[in-house]
Amino acid sequence: MGQVCPTARVYSFEPAPPVFEILRANVARHGVQATLFNEGVSDRPGTAELTFYPSSSGMSSFHADLAEEQQVFRAILENQHRARMEGMDEVMAHMDELMEERFKSHLFACRLRPLSEVIREQGITRIDLLKVDVQKSELQVLAGIEDADWPKIRQVVLEVHDIDGGLDKAVSTLRARGFRVQAEQDDLYESSPIYNLYGTRDDLGRDDLAPTHPPQEIQP
Repeated sequence: MGQVCPTARVYSFEPAPPVFEILRANVARHGVQATLFNEGVSDRPGTAELTFYPSSSGMSSFHADLAEEQQVFRAILENQHRARMEGMDEVMAHMDELMEERFKSHLFACRLRPLSEVIREQGITRIDLLKVDVQKSELQVLAGIEDADWPKIRQVVLEVHDIDGGLDKAVSTLRARGFRVQAEQDDLYESSPIYNLYGTRDDLGRDDLAPTHPPQEIQP
């Protein structure tokens, strides 16, 4: 983001302390204009237990389910194998050992905050892109945005886990807020419940594509 749009103001959330330290070091090293929060985003203030997988941090979650995480990871590997990626024959031959190592976990008690609380605190008046990748907490993130703040959001990129109708709920929420919504699934995630949603406000016009002030991005 810093390379594509160096004037952007970025607000980024990372609840896992080990990953937060890496994020902070990278921001400092590359001079990105970012405000960082060592906390998670939800529908209400509080704390929650985060299951952190050091060897598979992208699957760390407040709603961890080892069987679900393993199913997604297995689907990714099988898709890579079908695509004939180099080295995958050897990987598949050691699937059980790989699964055991990748899903060794640590637990952290992490602070949670609603997004609207942060928007008020930081005096944010416009969000050009809201990017949400929170491993099964996406509906809670959306529920933490108050009515007065939705018009400030111009575009949304959302990873959704289609568990218990999560995909339909996320689509309905965005459409009710005036977004055009497109859902798709990457080839890598075929046979998994993971989808990407892209939301653009119906009233987004040409003038919005060239803002006169630095764009703002929030990344829970």
